[in-house]
Amino acid sequence: MWLKLGLACVLALLVVALVNGRKYFHAGRSLYIGERLVDEGHFDQALPYLQETVRVAPGSDKAVLLAARAALMTGRVDIADKVLHGHNDGHFEDPGEDFRTVNSLWDRANGAFEKADKAAKLAVQDGHAAEAARLMHEAAASYPQAVQLSIAADAYAAGAAFENKDYDGFLAIAQRQSKQYPGPETAGEVASALACKYAVTGDPSYKKQSEEMLQVAEQGSQQSPDAKKGFEEYAERIRYRLETRQIISKTEYDQKFRRAQAPPK
Repeated sequence: MWLKLGLACVLALLVVALVNGRKYFHAGRSLYIGERLVDEGHFDQALPYLQETVRVAPGSDKAVLLAARAALMTGRVDIADKVLHGHNDGHFEDPGEDFRTVNSLWDRANGAFEKADKAAKLAVQDGHAAEAARLMHEAAASYPQAVQLSIAADAYAAGAAFENKDYDGFLAIAQRQSKQYPGPETAGEVASALACKYAVTGDPSYKKQSEEMLQVAEQGSQQSPDAKKGFEEYAERIRYRLETRQIISKTEYDQKFRRAQAPPK
């Protein structure tokens, strides 16, 4: 009986070893493929393989640093942060060339997003659109891997054009963004720019185009509660512009209408 029990335990241990061995074999294979793709500059393709390796072997310096590098080179700062801080809280006992490369990328990405944060705070203040656009363009230039910064830089440039009453420039930027990144937000931006053109020219074709783009934006915004809420906020201001041919900023609109309607506290 004891012999049978002993054999059963040995077999159980062998099964565990086999399962773990298979798991680490796959992790090693993923690391090999991921490293090769990183060396070839295919960071987006490498990232899933390296994330799988880190999931199985989170203590591997090599896997973590390669995954962080691939993430940073594709603008995925969130993933880089997760894998780095999941590895001994971001500490590495023997920093080498891989560590220095990742650390340099990390510092550059953080600097870019800090600048982008400053730009975002300025963008909501009247009279600071040009400075916000400048900062966002600097952020995008310093960390081009983050495509979202480039998109934001264009959006802020549109805001600066609006503030400078350069409605042709505003419309050109909005139309370019809508073509590159079609969606309810960019359609709404085009509607806003066309409404400005109608307000200053009185040309009914601009009004018609603005209303059509506003309809496109409304249809697209129904896909999520956040998008719908965003649409309802800016659509109200665009319709006011079309009805009155008056162009006022969001701050002025809120002060004139929304704050006056707010219930007393």
